[in-house]
Amino acid sequence: MLKKQYDRVEEREKVFELMDLNTKHVLDLGTCGCDCMTMILAKNGFRVTPVDNSEEKLAEAKEFAQQEGLSESIDFRHEDAANLSFADGSFEAVVAYNLLHHCDDVDGVVSEMFRVCKPDGKIIIAELNADGRREAEHRRDRRFLKKVQKLIEKQGREFEVFDLDFTRVWIVRR
Repeated sequence: MLKKQYDRVEEREKVFELMDLNTKHVLDLGTCGCDCMTMILAKNGFRVTPVDNSEEKLAEAKEFAQQEGLSESIDFRHEDAANLSFADGSFEAVVAYNLLHHCDDVDGVVSEMFRVCKPDGKIIIAELNADGRREAEHRRDRRFLKKVQKLIEKQGREFEVFDLDFTRVWIVRR
């Protein structure tokens, strides 16, 4: 399977390390197929509930998880990230890795992340930074990253920002 040039395993591993999760149940928004954040979490002993609105990507990820022997740790769901079916505070951690720039309703997705995260949980948002966007041939739009930051600030929570080689990461303490 071909990977997009900007989809770097080492970058996802760095994001995983930054998460510093002390939980075992994580909601991962935007499965995006094989070798994604869901798989990194499952390989590291987490129970993961990945959601995606693409049946094709979910099927691809399910097949990969089965090949890797990770199926027991993963509960795949076909859902809209801007309108999740989960109850308030269902997850100790919620992750969106390079998802938001694909979403029509970024405000709704971020709002849902906060809604379904437990009060003492963590929200992790990772998006391509200027270098990553250029390499991925996405328009270099710093306004998008500012919008994401404002949506996080609007929630009035403590957060940290990290700039990796290709990714900007927000770690929010809910």
